[in-house]
Amino acid sequence: MDLLFCNDYMPDLSGGIQAALPDHRVRTCPEAEVAEHAGDAAVLLPARAIIDARVLDASPELRLVQQPGSADGGLAQAVAEMALFLLIGGGRRYPRLLEGVRTQDWNVPFGHSLFGSRVCVIGLGGIGSQLVRLLQPFGCEIVGVRRTPRESDVQDLGLTSVHAPGELHEAVRGCRFIALATPLTPETEGLIDADAIAAMDDDAVIVNVARGHVIDREALIDALGSGKLSTAGIDVFWQEPVDPADPLFDYEVFVTPHASNACDVFVRETAAGVAENVRRLIAGEPLLWEAKAS
Repeated sequence: MDLLFCNDYMPDLSGGIQAALPDHRVRTCPEAEVAEHAGDAAVLLPARAIIDARVLDASPELRLVQQPGSADGGLAQAVAEMALFLLIGGGRRYPRLLEGVRTQDWNVPFGHSLFGSRVCVIGLGGIGSQLVRLLQPFGCEIVGVRRTPRESDVQDLGLTSVHAPGELHEAVRGCRFIALATPLTPETEGLIDADAIAAMDDDAVIVNVARGHVIDREALIDALGSGKLSTAGIDVFWQEPVDPADPLFDYEVFVTPHASNACDVFVRETAAGVAENVRRLIAGEPLLWEAKAS
């Protein structure tokens, strides 16, 4: 079977899928040229490419569009691990420490440890739930926010409490660390605004592995500039790739280039998931993660 991985700059991922499907062919192409390469493809793997009517019209052999990666398994583990990395680095003032090494300034700033801290995790899907589990050994007091709170979350995930979005200000109050792992929807766009930040404790650390627009950008910059927030750990931006001259970088931020999934656990689990769906497709069995047309 012919599979087209719709970019040519993720060789680790496309190679991992090929290794998981040794009896099939996995090709790559530039994102802008998917329609030109899709003619023989039975499976399209979009990654970040847009699969539009032009691409579909150019794919007479197409049987499956399979987005590699889901919020379960390897993706959830990889992104949650990155969130933990940003929480630790942000709390311990890693950007300032790195600058101290560069300038030989050993008057180091004292930061905040996760151990025994109160942490708010906003979004308790696959990623947020995995992050809560990773935080357990730190003895944190963990507060959750999800669209539809479940009392079972307190017992199942070890949360202190779980809140609806309308109770956000109550949830973040007293939290040293806030981690965002919620999808971007009309309801969550700008969720972290000036009022939400004002409800946080002074010198708090906020980490975003969700989408840039979940945070009001100007409110974040104002809070970093005033010292209301100590540090921001950011993997996602309002425009990507982010401009290196963005005023955000004038403040203390710990950033990565939308790279939370870029590790071996994501490749391994994603490749296994794609391979399983190809097997099911050939066998005529129900597919995993099948999206229904609305």
